Amino acid sequence: MFRNDDKTKIFQVAQQQAISRSDIATTKRAFQDLRDKTQKLQDTIWQLATNASDCPKDAFQDAWDKRQELNQINKQLTAMEELISNCMPKASTARLTEKERTEIKGLYQSGLYTQAQLADQYNVTQPTISDIIKK
Repeated sequence: MFRNDDKTKIFQVAQQQAISRSDIATTKRAFQDLRDKTQKLQDTIWQLATNASDCPKDAFQDAWDKRQELNQINKQLTAMEELISNCMPKASTARLTEKERTEIKGLYQSGLYTQAQLADQYNVTQPTISDIIKK
């Protein structure tokens, strides 16, 4: 018969094996991409409303309402990210695998992510990312 402590340890080990560091990084990237897209939409809506010299009041109000909706979406994204993060195992502190190093190089070369963003996603330091990219 298993004690509760044993069951918890078994569950944690199974969870860590099922969810890799790459999986965690992919999830973090997805949330970051969603936040970036909603911010870009907010900025575009605001620019359209404020740059039009003869922007009617209705159009401005519509743009303002859409921007408010996007603010709500950002709040929901933040809450969802926190919930998912709480369910995921903590990122491993073990050395990065060759597969993870290759992923990091590709993601950095895509120009979509900074070294700091990749460091956060993979739970390593920015200098570690820099070393991986240089090799």
